[in-house]
Amino acid sequence: MNQELQLGGLAAEINTLHDAAEQMAKSALHYAARCGEKLNQAKAQVKHGEWIQWLEKHCKISRRQAVKYMRLAIEMPELISNEPPGAHLDSINTAMAYLSAPEEVKEKADAHEGTVTEAQIKQW
Repeated sequence: MNQELQLGGLAAEINTLHDAAEQMAKSALHYAARCGEKLNQAKAQVKHGEWIQWLEKHCKISRRQAVKYMRLAIEMPELISNEPPGAHLDSINTAMAYLSAPEEVKEKADAHEGTVTEAQIKQW
């Protein structure tokens, strides 16, 4: 009986931590897309050919990560809204895999109940 109580408590903690991790992943997508939106705005204001130099001088983000964020902002603008963003995607890498996936995979991911992982997108 004592072990059952301990396991019940552990299960409750596990579920709480899992919920928090999923919420943080959704928040990360929102902030990544918002960052991409601001990066796109900055790029539009920087003189032609000076974007990378400006990015490296003023931002603590790699060029590669900036490109990911900018793509998220352009191709998944719903992530920028204040609504729960990317509810079915578990990470920025999953969102990038989703963007690169064929339409039938996107449809499968959108129809999937629960959170979709990068591995699932690659498998489909």
